[in-house]
Amino acid sequence: MKVLCLINKGENGGPIRPMRKGPPSGKYSDLATLFSSEPKIGVARDIWKYKTKGLNKFDLVIFENTFYNTWQKHFVEMADNIKTKTLVWMGAVDRFLRFVKPESLGVISQALEKVDYIATLNGEDVKTWKTWAPQAHVFHFPIWYDLEQQRDLFPPPKPDPDFVMLCVHSSIWLEPHARRGDAQSFMVFKRLKERYPDLKGVTFMMKRHRAVYDQTRESIRAMGINDLELCVHSSFWFQMMSRAFCGIDMTQTKIQGKWNIHHAIAGVPIISTDCTDAQRRLFPDLTVSAWDAEGAIEKYESLRAGGINREDVLENSEKALQFFSRKSALKRIKREMDIEI
Repeated sequence: MKVLCLINKGENGGPIRPMRKGPPSGKYSDLATLFSSEPKIGVARDIWKYKTKGLNKFDLVIFENTFYNTWQKHFVEMADNIKTKTLVWMGAVDRFLRFVKPESLGVISQALEKVDYIATLNGEDVKTWKTWAPQAHVFHFPIWYDLEQQRDLFPPPKPDPDFVMLCVHSSIWLEPHARRGDAQSFMVFKRLKERYPDLKGVTFMMKRHRAVYDQTRESIRAMGINDLELCVHSSFWFQMMSRAFCGIDMTQTKIQGKWNIHHAIAGVPIISTDCTDAQRRLFPDLTVSAWDAEGAIEKYESLRAGGINREDVLENSEKALQFFSRKSALKRIKREMDIEI
């Protein structure tokens, strides 16, 4: 099957993301490999270079989800003559509506009204995208993983009840909205530290985003939080994950939840909010509402005391984790799309 996957260069015009040789990470080129062993990867905003004739040589054209007007104008001009099936993999509606520029709404909506398929990361967004694209078949298509390859990245778990993992979303997305959840996570840790003096924690950050790293470090100090380390090396993060008793993530942003999936793969439960699609599926007994910081504290105490059985939680998450496997992804494509792969 001949597949063209058109991805964004990013807001700052960064380099095109290469095909990964290691375990899939949810990048859009990984999606293309479900359809073809050798998909062609291009830049979305260069769609005009292919012309209609060039696009029609492919069996499927995949567009990366986008919050910017990078490919839609040219696609709208060409769409009526494109015979190839088209698929857009969209992220969370709530992030899209925060990022999209008002002047881009018109052409983006026109483009979505001309595609054949929309795959959405979050299941609860299906009805919303169907409103934007009534002619398209819209279906839930979460990030998929080669679970065994991913599991090999983590050392065998040796959980320490006095050690937890926190997620800092603002270092990943670089958006102020994410910091509300980070502040909630930090405050939950602070209150738990008061009740359990030996408690320590670690959170993964991207140090290349120096300003956010420095701001987060200063925020932690200003809040009077001790024994919370900022981890910037992924190898160290894998080692720390194996020690963690659980994770804590109080995000208020509607997201897919790769962090939560990684916890399930590593065999570490996570207390998180119902904003996260994967959390509700993988760890329902450890899910709280977005603003329920006290509820998160109660979940930790119950998990630590055995009121919530940690082994049962992990056994259930292991079963639910198969929803994010490559095998399930292939079944989903065959069920949802009129395409032979």
